Amino acid sequence: MTKKYTLNPNCKSCRVLNALLKQKCEIEETLKCAIKMTKLGIWEWNLITNQVTLSDEVFEITGYKKEDFNDDFDYIFTTLIHPQSQQLLNESIAIALKNGILPQEEYRILNLKNTPCWVRINGEVIYDDQGQKIKLIGTILDVTTDYMAKSTLSNDLSFFESLMEALPNPIFYKDRAGLYKFCNTAFLEYIGADKGSVFNKSVFEISPKKLADIYHKADLELMAQKGHQVYESKVKYADGSYRDVIFSKAAHVDENGETVGLVGIIQDITEKKNIEKKEKILQNVRDIFWRMNQTIMEFENEASFFNKILREFPSVLSHLDEAVVLKFDDSETLSILTNTGYIENETTLLKTKRQNLFLRKDNRVGMSKPYIINDIENSKVHASLIIPLYFNDEIKWLISLDSNRNRIFDEIDLIAARFIQEELPLFYHIFELTRTTLKLSRYDSLTSLMNRGYFDTVLTDKLNIAELSNISMSLIIFDLDHLKKINDQFGHHSGDLYLKSFADMLIQNFDMPDALARIGGDEFACLISLLDTPQIEAYVDKFRKLFENTEFDSDEYKFKGSFSYGIASFPSDSMSKSELMRLADKRMYADKNRNRT
Repeated sequence: MTKKYTLNPNCKSCRVLNALLKQKCEIEETLKCAIKMTKLGIWEWNLITNQVTLSDEVFEITGYKKEDFNDDFDYIFTTLIHPQSQQLLNESIAIALKNGILPQEEYRILNLKNTPCWVRINGEVIYDDQGQKIKLIGTILDVTTDYMAKSTLSNDLSFFESLMEALPNPIFYKDRAGLYKFCNTAFLEYIGADKGSVFNKSVFEISPKKLADIYHKADLELMAQKGHQVYESKVKYADGSYRDVIFSKAAHVDENGETVGLVGIIQDITEKKNIEKKEKILQNVRDIFWRMNQTIMEFENEASFFNKILREFPSVLSHLDEAVVLKFDDSETLSILTNTGYIENETTLLKTKRQNLFLRKDNRVGMSKPYIINDIENSKVHASLIIPLYFNDEIKWLISLDSNRNRIFDEIDLIAARFIQEELPLFYHIFELTRTTLKLSRYDSLTSLMNRGYFDTVLTDKLNIAELSNISMSLIIFDLDHLKKINDQFGHHSGDLYLKSFADMLIQNFDMPDALARIGGDEFACLISLLDTPQIEAYVDKFRKLFENTEFDSDEYKFKGSFSYGIASFPSDSMSKSELMRLADKRMYADKNRNRT
């Protein structure tokens, strides 16, 4: 029979001991409750017998039954510890046996359900009175849920980091103190630094102070406002190039609404802006050609055509100050066809300079594409954009677009110049065809004087102007004598010579007439303003004597000619075009009849 000992309630020491025992029981119960609630397992490894004792909570974690389990350490190690964690556990045990403490680590273990399971294990070596290691005891806690959550978060962070690295835009993150906590490779390339020189550094440590003050102030204001900021700027990259970028920044706010940092993205829009600029310039050039096409009939010659082009170019190139078109001829010299922005002595100096430096005939082969000249010295022009223009497979003109600012032309201007080089000769060809067509429709092919149809139009316009301006104007009609006789006797080539010679003498002897025309086979017309009829009669009579004394030589035939004329004046004779024509014609026949008698 077991003796039952009772403590004397009157004994002071017994009362203290009883209180301690009671406190111990309460602590044990509390500890058991805590272990049960947290499912904290207890393990003990006897280093002498190599036996392992596991608490019920450990078996609950693994799913194994206690009665089916071997308590040998080697069995437990291979049965419970996942192969990927076995090396880590061996290393931790070695540390414990050396230092007395088993480091707290997380290990993957095996269970009957064959599901992923992680536990956190720690422990401590127990020594006997002689200081010998006798056992290793510790706790084991199921951390599968936390581990999976942490793993998922880590994977998510890894994914986002990979995503940030894959993006071509520079991206950075700063904490509330303004220290860089993350950036991608594109950002490092943008500032020309490595990760070590950026991480945990402030903007003052990686940017010039003047810029750093601006950036820091803007960042503080943005984080204080907890807002979002987007703005466009031109910045200098680490390679020295200037780029157009869009900065997008936003404050990072936690779940309590407190700002914890700032994220920023830099979008390089240089190429986009260049494309927009290129398209705008090319469209402006197309607009120039379109406007000129509407007025192509107004250009009198090659010079007026190119002069109009030069005056239109500033709408395409705003930094253009002067421009000149130089024309190649068959010799080694150049002639200035037209210019804008230059005074006469400057164009002469420009021609001489270009001829001596690079525009000689033997250099024409190398002038195949537009090019830029910078650093021009001893001239108000410091940069030029040169556009060689080819016509019928030969270089014919050189357009020099000049600026008083150095290095002002860029690749976009060269693109516009190449477009001009391709399109302008084609447009000039259209101009020439138009001019040729107009000439054929308006001028007599033999004499190069106006034909009857065009003269009628000009006469109407001139009479309208005379009426509005209140000035006099006289119409003279000439009729060559004996044309049919010359054709019949000497041949039509002699008749053509007769007609052409008369037209040439008209041009040579009538100063600045308002119009000269061949209006019939042997009939010509001349329109003169500001002279009265007696003055004109004296002028024509002098011309008639000169013509009648001229001998024409057609092969072996020699002959002389004569003409009759009639004059009608506006407004003294009539204000009607048809009446003026009738009167002049009538008076011409009267003159012819007088000459026959």
